[in-house]
Amino acid sequence: MGLNKGEWSELYTLFYLLINRKIKIVDSRLNVINEEIFEVKEILSKKKLGLFSFKRCGIKVFPNIFGESIEPIHIEELKQINEMLFNEIKKGKVGSGSFSIPKIQKWLDTKGILNTYKANSKIKEDLILINLDTIREENITLGYSIKSQLGHPATLLNASNHTKFKYEVIGLDPSKIKEINNIFTTTKLKDRISKIKQLGGKIKFHSLESHIFNKNLEMIDMLLPKALAEVLLNSYTENIKDLKKLFAKNTIYNDINLANKKLTDFLLAVSLGMFPSIKWDGNYTANGGLIVVSYDSNVYVLDMIYYSNQLKEYLINETKLDSPSSTRYDMLNLKIKDNRIYFTLNLQIRYK
Repeated sequence: MGLNKGEWSELYTLFYLLINRKIKIVDSRLNVINEEIFEVKEILSKKKLGLFSFKRCGIKVFPNIFGESIEPIHIEELKQINEMLFNEIKKGKVGSGSFSIPKIQKWLDTKGILNTYKANSKIKEDLILINLDTIREENITLGYSIKSQLGHPATLLNASNHTKFKYEVIGLDPSKIKEINNIFTTTKLKDRISKIKQLGGKIKFHSLESHIFNKNLEMIDMLLPKALAEVLLNSYTENIKDLKKLFAKNTIYNDINLANKKLTDFLLAVSLGMFPSIKWDGNYTANGGLIVVSYDSNVYVLDMIYYSNQLKEYLINETKLDSPSSTRYDMLNLKIKDNRIYFTLNLQIRYK
C-alpha cells in the first residue's frame, strides 16, 4: 500500500525528529533562530486505526503500535532508512497521489508500521511531540501540523460544500442569465462578473451555505464572513490572489492594522484548529505550531509558544487564495430561487 507525498513526509519528519532530537525553530523566512529550547523525548501519531508512539532512549527508538511494543530500532539504522526515504520522496512525481517506495515499505512492514500508517483527515495535529522545554525545565506535550515543500504547494484550506459563499445579484433582468452563464472564456468567472455589472446588476453577499463554517468564522470575528466574501469576490474582479493585499483593500475592516489582525487570526485558526465542516470550540489542537519539511532535507518548526509572531508573519506572507474547479463546485453559475438571482464562489487557500 502506498502513501502520498504528505504522508511520506510525515513519516520522514517523525524519524528526523527522533534522530536529531533538538528542534530547529525558525523565523518567517525559515532561518534558524533557536535550537536549544525543545528536545524531543517521545512522538505520538494519531492514525485512522489508532495511536502510534515512538520513544527515544539513548541510541535506540522504542515503537509502540496500538498499545503493543515492538522491536527497538537502532538510531543508525533509522538514519539510513530516513536518508533513503527523503531521496525517494523527492523523486516521486508531484501531484501523483499515492505511490510506493518498495525498499522502505519492506522495512516498514517488518516493523508493523506501514499498512496502518494512513492519515486521519479530521485532526489538525499530524504529530504530537512530548518535548523537554529547557526554559520551563519540564516536559510539555504539543501538537504540530506538518507542511512539506517536497511536493505541490499544500492547501491550507480545501474547497468543499462547506466553503461556499452565496451572493445575490440585484437589478439584473432574468432574461440575461443564460447569456452570462454561457460565457466560457479562459477567465470566465471574472468575465461573468463584468457582464453582470455591465448589464446593470449589483452583487451583494447573501450568506455562507454552511451554518457550521459561518459559526466557526464568527467565533474569530462576527464580521469575518462578510470580509471573506468581499475578499473572495474581489480576488476575481481584480485578479489578485494575495490575501494580505486583498484584506488591505476590503471595506469591512477599513483599518490596515485591524485587517491584518483578522487575517492573521483566520489563518491561525485554519492552520492549527478549525475545520469548516466541524463545529469549532475556538481552541488550537496543533498548539505547538507548524512543522515545515524543507527542500534541504531539514525539518523546521514555526513555534507557537515562544515565537508566535514569526509563525503569524509566515502565514500572512506565504499563503494565497487559490481557484478551485469552477465546474466541480458550480461556481458563478447564476440561478433563480424565490424570484431572486444567486451564484456561489468557493474559498480555497494554498501555500505559495
